[in-house]
Amino acid sequence: MGAESRRGRHVEVVMASSLVKLGADANEVVRAELQKQISLQNESLLNLAESIARGTLVQKNEEIAHLCIELQSSQEVLQSAIQERDEWMSLATRLYEMNQLLISLPPMNASNAHAHGSSTELESTGSCNQALNMEGRAVGKTHKHPSLVCKLCCVHDACMLILPCQHLCACKSCEIDLTVCPICHTAKDNAIEARFG
Repeated sequence: MGAESRRGRHVEVVMASSLVKLGADANEVVRAELQKQISLQNESLLNLAESIARGTLVQKNEEIAHLCIELQSSQEVLQSAIQERDEWMSLATRLYEMNQLLISLPPMNASNAHAHGSSTELESTGSCNQALNMEGRAVGKTHKHPSLVCKLCCVHDACMLILPCQHLCACKSCEIDLTVCPICHTAKDNAIEARFG
């Protein structure tokens, strides 16, 4: 019985060893299969992430291109607005300088009424506001008043007397818009039409 029991043990040991080897082989197969599945899933997830990132990148590139076009258009509008502003500023500066020159001219008085010649006379500044409209009158003829030209439009005769400063410097149509006297800058309270007999 001792030999049989040793043989039985040997068989058990061999069988156990075989089972352990089979178990280890099965574990290796399962591990390899799991590794393969994990690799496939990782590859699939990586492809999905790359596809999403590529789509997002294309969309963002299109948005950037659209924003660049809008920026360029805005810059062109801004340049045009700056150029227009500069032109208006230049015009306003010239008008302001002309207005200051006109305001600084002394008012007409009776001594200016004795002009010689039959044409309109201008002072050395060339301002239309210092013109005497002699209307073709002869040198020898006497007249009661000279025709003063409106200091604003330089076209019509000045017939409106600004109050309280009493400067005769605007025509009827220009006086409506005045808030100050164009000669002395006194605030206009009222204006009356001057009539020459």
